[in-house]
Amino acid sequence: MRLNRIATWELLIDPAATHDPRGATVDRALLDAYAAAWSSGDPKGIGALYAESATREDSLFGDVAVGPTAIEGAARRFLARSTLARWELVGGFAEPVRGDTAGLFVVHASAPDTAACDLPVGVVLTTGEGGITRERIYYDAASLASCGWVR
Repeated sequence: MRLNRIATWELLIDPAATHDPRGATVDRALLDAYAAAWSSGDPKGIGALYAESATREDSLFGDVAVGPTAIEGAARRFLARSTLARWELVGGFAEPVRGDTAGLFVVHASAPDTAACDLPVGVVLTTGEGGITRERIYYDAASLASCGWVR
């Protein structure tokens, strides 16, 4: 930690696995499409990124959605917190064994009756046939409080 903030990210892997993590390739097109969809404010466009069997896990808000229709509902709930959210990709990383691609984003959030705020978010995506098959999302707790999303 540096200045009470996370300074680095590390993806933990099975120590029995033998591979060179430098061989991993970040799926930048996927991360850009993800940021564009979530910035669009269109739940149907967001849902289109996900496979029929996809699971989206938002553990902080206790929201687990399975399938594009349920994920569209999760998108509506997210957008209700911040109708004018713009997702900016800060960086990405990949895990070569499972094939996960992860992105570090800053969500520039605002709503008509609240002040604008920036929310750091980490997203881990697993893909397969039909699109994203699993998503795990992680938030910076202090930013959630300063944005008024949690108390």
